[in-house]
Amino acid sequence: MTAKNTLNRLISTIKNIFGRSKTSLCYHVDRNDSGSHSTLDMRQKEKDIYGEDRIEQQKIYEKWVVKESWHLKNQAIPLLLSMDPENVSTSLCDEETKQKYQDLWEHAQHCVEQELLFVLNRECPADEWEASPIDVYKWAAISRVELPKELSLLMEFVMKSLVPTTNFNNNSRSSKKQNEVSYGKSKERILGAALAVLAAYPERCRNKKGCVRAENILSLINKNKNALFGEEIPELSVTASSDLINQWLKTSGIKASA
Repeated sequence: MTAKNTLNRLISTIKNIFGRSKTSLCYHVDRNDSGSHSTLDMRQKEKDIYGEDRIEQQKIYEKWVVKESWHLKNQAIPLLLSMDPENVSTSLCDEETKQKYQDLWEHAQHCVEQELLFVLNRECPADEWEASPIDVYKWAAISRVELPKELSLLMEFVMKSLVPTTNFNNNSRSSKKQNEVSYGKSKERILGAALAVLAAYPERCRNKKGCVRAENILSLINKNKNALFGEEIPELSVTASSDLINQWLKTSGIKASA
């Protein structure tokens, strides 16, 4: 399975996680949990919890994180600075922001020349360079760029969802590959569900000390498994699911219990 195919699946997964379609979680998760409030639109609930600005920022990253490549100057740099690439001129309205943009762009060019940032079309002029979102994200993290939290969470999810592929020449290896892909898909769906319930019910995912617990997340996932997965329940054990979520929590920067 190619990265392109996986990214195409992620488009649908991420849209469903954050309530962008009529079959999404905002219409189904835990509908009977709050009695008279069972019909509450989850999108409104997200706005109440996180605020309108953060939700709008989340929508921007959802749109861009699933693309195969970013134009380095006009898309990647703005995204790293919490700007909408389609409205850069509006964002660059003060000298401080303009300077941050210029400094990061110059740093990116230097890193490309030093082979610290891989671009897909190095032979082209710098203004035309493109890079994969994952390469941009890894470079920014290493360069200690202060990354937007919404972007970091989504990129960690995408990176954990991509399944490495290998060419196999015989039936046994082909079967092994199919198993690996199936396992990878199950991991992707568990992580998607974890991100969904954490966004919808942050307090219920935490213990009394305010730390996120994988066990709490799994309990909510299991309670809402029909809404989250439909008839295709991921083939992953409770232990494996717990380990996967714990690993994701550690790398995502979320305060979690040991």
